[in-house]
Amino acid sequence: MPRMEYASIGNRIAAVLIDGIIISFIVGIAWTLIGASSTITTILYFAVLEGSSMQATLGKKVVGIKVVDSNGNGISIGEALIRSLCRMLSGCILGIGYFMALWDDNRQALHDKLAGTYVVTDCTSGGYVKSNPPAQAFIPQKNNRVNPCIIGISGQFAGSCTKVDERGIIFGRDRIGCQMAFGENTPGISRHHCAVSFNPITNMFIVNDLGSTYGTFLENGTKILQGQPIALKCGERFCIASPMNMFEVRL
Repeated sequence: MPRMEYASIGNRIAAVLIDGIIISFIVGIAWTLIGASSTITTILYFAVLEGSSMQATLGKKVVGIKVVDSNGNGISIGEALIRSLCRMLSGCILGIGYFMALWDDNRQALHDKLAGTYVVTDCTSGGYVKSNPPAQAFIPQKNNRVNPCIIGISGQFAGSCTKVDERGIIFGRDRIGCQMAFGENTPGISRHHCAVSFNPITNMFIVNDLGSTYGTFLENGTKILQGQPIALKCGERFCIASPMNMFEVRL
């Protein structure tokens, strides 16, 4: 499974409190208009929002976390409904199912384990993957020559080191046209997703989105728009489609 920055317990509690306030308001309206019970309203609230393109309830969105599957991708409405129903089990026996997240290595509550989901920080909301550089340390050049490389931080290319020059390299699923080719069925990655080149005059890397569907982002969540390339300095990071595909540029 790709390395993720799992949401902190504090953020998850904050999201629950915010959602509780919102659900109470929605339940009042739903009961008045259609007589829907609080249980049905709560189940649908989590299922619809977490299964949408937001990948998060309103509370989670506020604190910058979201729900993903084991590959770091958003879940469907059906999967979100299963997760929402499993929340009922987490609430049984004094809420022990929720407390499981306190000692679980992946911070999964019982309903996360049953539904195969994870709650992680959201790259597009300013969250990012906190990972240490690969074990292979970079030794500074004794001469002044630079060695521009792209380092895989997380995901399929974690730990890899790929040289890049003025011609650049392309990331995507097209194994013929892309130097950094993801698996054909990799979710979120376009056939020609983005390109990265190196400018030896400025010693800067240029990242350009190629019209990808799920986007290319800086580590701070800023989206790189097609036709508006962004320059990166040595040590800065960008992610492709999600924080589970994080890369760092190095000299």
